[in-house]
Amino acid sequence: MTTIFASQIYSSINGPIKFNKVKNERYAIVINRLKDIRIAQIAHKDVKGYYANNFDDLVSFIDNGLFTLIEEKDSSYLAYDRVYRIDMLREVRIVRELGKVSVKDSLFKDNESYKQMAFIPIKGKEDERFLSEEKNEVQKIAK
Repeated sequence: MTTIFASQIYSSINGPIKFNKVKNERYAIVINRLKDIRIAQIAHKDVKGYYANNFDDLVSFIDNGLFTLIEEKDSSYLAYDRVYRIDMLREVRIVRELGKVSVKDSLFKDNESYKQMAFIPIKGKEDERFLSEEKNEVQKIAK
């Protein structure tokens, strides 16, 4: 009789501890997945000017999109001003395009996890998506 009570007391104390451990592991996985979505959405907005409406467009953008690398320099020079009849300092900004880099290489390198970012990464729920695409709620994650 005492062993039954002891096991019930042990399970009543240990149950919430195990639950919190599993909950924290799942939260960490989901938070990392949401961070990937946020990074991809921000990159999409930087390149195209708007957030992606669904995950398929976002994954396609990561696979095929390109970042433009630019270099900006501030410069100044002296130029003669005819009104004031003195040399005056002129400031200019020089913008130069260095090239283009793949979005996939910049953000995810050799990691292919971005293709699965729409799915919930929890055992038993792998086929479920974070948000339904009909509602176009993907944009709310990046904001």
